[in-house]
Amino acid sequence: MINCLKDPWLPTNYPFMVNPSIDPSLNDKLIWSFTKNVRYSVKSRYHIASQLLLSTSVNGHSSTTNLSSTAENFLSRVWGLKVPPKIRIFMWKLLLNKIPVGMNLQVRCPSIPSTCRICGLFEESVEHLFYSCFLAKSIWFHSELMLRSDCFGQIPFNVWWVKVFDGLTTPFQRNLMAVICWRIWIARNDKCFNNSEWTVSEVNSRALAQLHEFSSAHVLNNQSSAIVNRSTRQVQRWRPPPPGMIKINFDAALSISNRIAAVGLVCSNSSGYITYSCSHRFPGIVSPEIAEALGMRHVIMIASQLGLKNIIIEGDCLNVISASQGKKDIPSTIDVIIFDTVRLSSSFISCDFAYVKRMSNWMAHEVAKKSLKPPF
Repeated sequence: MINCLKDPWLPTNYPFMVNPSIDPSLNDKLIWSFTKNVRYSVKSRYHIASQLLLSTSVNGHSSTTNLSSTAENFLSRVWGLKVPPKIRIFMWKLLLNKIPVGMNLQVRCPSIPSTCRICGLFEESVEHLFYSCFLAKSIWFHSELMLRSDCFGQIPFNVWWVKVFDGLTTPFQRNLMAVICWRIWIARNDKCFNNSEWTVSEVNSRALAQLHEFSSAHVLNNQSSAIVNRSTRQVQRWRPPPPGMIKINFDAALSISNRIAAVGLVCSNSSGYITYSCSHRFPGIVSPEIAEALGMRHVIMIASQLGLKNIIIEGDCLNVISASQGKKDIPSTIDVIIFDTVRLSSSFISCDFAYVKRMSNWMAHEVAKKSLKPPF
């Protein structure tokens, strides 16, 4: 196991090396840089694989630059729809060509016929079932969208869906498009398993009814939530510390373009009077979480220099405060800083860490922002 703090290639101005009190016995850790807490998760790996898949192929067709740029964001469009969750999940599978149409079933079981369950004339692909079949054409044309589904020619379904989706002008039309796809699938399965045929008007009327029903329920639920939120909302105010203690509010600010972070701190006594304030810059920092952690450690160092013995350290970064309190796992990007901060805090008679919302921490935030103004 290597220890980067002992390696000679580490720059002397590296921000973690500002204070030589960091415990050199701490070992390096493996991190996964695609998540905020730098820990591996199946969800993050899935998103990476999805992006790689979209950059190489779309529904089995070799992609070009235009094709990739057209289809790369179709999944984000799906999750933003205001339709029942089962329809969003269905559209996600449909756009990835993962629903059991005839051609997909035949790949797994060659004895299953691949012909369309509705017309019986052509192979049942997602393209045929949802925009090329005579029933699909009629449904789209006689719907409120009044769409000619074959106007783009024979293209992959997810590319067709994005083209139509982006051409619609209202959220209602886009939601209706997804519900119609769902109803086409329901009609197909009813024909396949129950030998029951749906008319074009039945598909469109049931799609409209389902969307209206969901939209009405969604509006009522939002109104109820708003009433509850208004009745339970409480405004958090800054409070001075108990007698004999000093409260130190701190906050970090970033300048991404200049790759510099600054921390501002304000000390207040039990009467609410400000006894001390200052700011400090950290070069080469572009992560808000690292900036907040370095800022909190700087507060400990300033409090020690001022000879304070009983302090409350208050900040508005929940992850950093919770990690200092031992209430949650410490992200690997800041664990060395947090460990060092907690170790330094043991030299005080009393040292507590507290979380406060931004509105109650505005003074420290203003001190940090002013420190970022040129010259650097």
